[in-house]
Parts: sequence; C-alpha cells; structure tokens
Amino acid sequence: MSVEDVFKRLTSGKWEGRRIIDVAAGDPVWCKRSVARVSSNEYGSAVLKALEIVERTGYEPEFPIDDPRSLSSSPRICNECGEKTETFLSKAANTVCFVCYEGKM
Repeated sequence: MSVEDVFKRLTSGKWEGRRIIDVAAGDPVWCKRSVARVSSNEYGSAVLKALEIVERTGYEPEFPIDDPRSLSSSPRICNECGEKTETFLSKAANTVCFVCYEGKM
C-alpha cells in the first residue's frame, strides 16, 4: 500500500466520491465500520492509515464531507517545496504535500 492511497476517492458507499482522508476526519466511526465490512486489504490499509494521519496531525478537510464541494478538490501548491499537488494536507493556511509531510516524520 502506498501512503498516497489515503488521497484516493471512495468508489461506493455513503461517502462515494470523497477522499479517504477527508472521510476519516469527518466520519471516523463510519470508516472503522467500513473496514470491518470490506474484505479488501488495500482499502482497509488505506483507511487505517488515513485514520492514523488524522489522529497524528489533527487534519480537517477543507469542506465538511456532507458539503457537495467535498466531491472535488483542486490541486494546491505545497508551502514547503512549491510543487503543485493533489495529495495534500491542509491546516489553516499551511498546505503541505504528502512527500514533504513524510519527510518530516
């Protein structure tokens, strides 16, 4: 499993179309239940990693997961490296791509 899997969008279920990490932040109870119901190791690993990241960083999605705007996200510029990325964590005005985030851990 690649850590970037947490930025993939869910393809089915209650939060279809949302990023895994956003759902982990917005509805962790649903995430834990979905891991127990789904037999895919890759999906389960991605969700558990997303829950861990949310817990460790205090990540909150830009939009609440029940807001239709959460269905799409535009690429951001990383404050650390200046690269455009769709795999980012955003806290207040600070946007960090996942490559830079992993480098700090």
